[in-house]
Amino acid sequence: MEAATQRVQAIQLIRVLAAFTVAAWHFIYLFAPRIGPLPLPPTDGQLAQVAVCAFFIVSGYVMVISSEKLFARPGASRTFWLRRAIRILPTYWLALAAMVAAFWLRGMMPPLDNIARSAVFWLYWTPGITAFPSTVLGVAWTLFYEMLFYLIFGFAILRCRNVAVILTGSALVVLVVLGMALQPANAVLFAATRPISLVFIAGMAIAILVRDGWTLPMPVRTLCILGGVAMIAGTKTPESFFETFDTGFSHIFWAGLPALLLCLGLLAGRLTVPGFAIVDRLADASYALYLFHLPIGVTTEWAWMKLGWTDPWSFVAMTLSLSCLSALAFHSVAERPLVRRLNRLFGTGRPAKAEAKLSVAP
Repeated sequence: MEAATQRVQAIQLIRVLAAFTVAAWHFIYLFAPRIGPLPLPPTDGQLAQVAVCAFFIVSGYVMVISSEKLFARPGASRTFWLRRAIRILPTYWLALAAMVAAFWLRGMMPPLDNIARSAVFWLYWTPGITAFPSTVLGVAWTLFYEMLFYLIFGFAILRCRNVAVILTGSALVVLVVLGMALQPANAVLFAATRPISLVFIAGMAIAILVRDGWTLPMPVRTLCILGGVAMIAGTKTPESFFETFDTGFSHIFWAGLPALLLCLGLLAGRLTVPGFAIVDRLADASYALYLFHLPIGVTTEWAWMKLGWTDPWSFVAMTLSLSCLSALAFHSVAERPLVRRLNRLFGTGRPAKAEAKLSVAP
């Protein structure tokens, strides 16, 4: 029980840091400069991409740990897919609706076909960016990879744990090889065959090793964390990234590897997080924060400009605070009760408390 609790603490800490990093980066480097000048060095977006890869690693890790009672059981695929759909889709659809409303408010209503495609993760090419299939809700491109991973893992879950992980990893590798060979022009096929999906394999591998009793000594874990920080500080994002947003093998090096080192340092051994009660609450709301911070940013930026305010730091402080408070409120009032009711409605069962924590969306 103690080991499970400490796993939860590490996972929840990573979720908070990753979601907050993505939101803060968007507010500081995308929104605030349109309010007023910020005395900050230019960014290459690496930190936000490291956070995204950390989400994928945690997702691979969590799916293995939280699915232990489903492996090799009849009907496991249906239960797994339903639980993931219930956890991911309602909140995503509400956030997508909020994003559409924010764009409408600003007179930038997206085409209806793009809204419909976004609702089912049918990615489309982003104008002006050559290698970035996306959705109306910008950050939801990452959910496409989550759903692809869940689809494959759901088929593999009918086998025992280790075989399921091997089958899932092999399928992801095959997709990437096919992408390299065929170079698909279709946005969905292009995205499905990008090497960034291989990051899930690292999370699954860590889960098997940790679950089987493997740990790293604290000095080694500390070195992993320091190595991840050093890579973030010393590795340059390719200059063409913002033109192409290429999530190929180079992305794994400059974003995936630092994320792996940081996650290894936090997951591969005991970890007690000071003030965990606060971290735990924020982490439970991290999915809502990740999705809703963009419509909040778009709406707040519009209001800020209408009022004629020009202080970018006040804008950043307000939008971050508003996003965190809104996410906490949404999770408590809407997200958690809705997920519970839908799980009861579809008969997917209610997981134990620790398992529920481990199965939270990115």
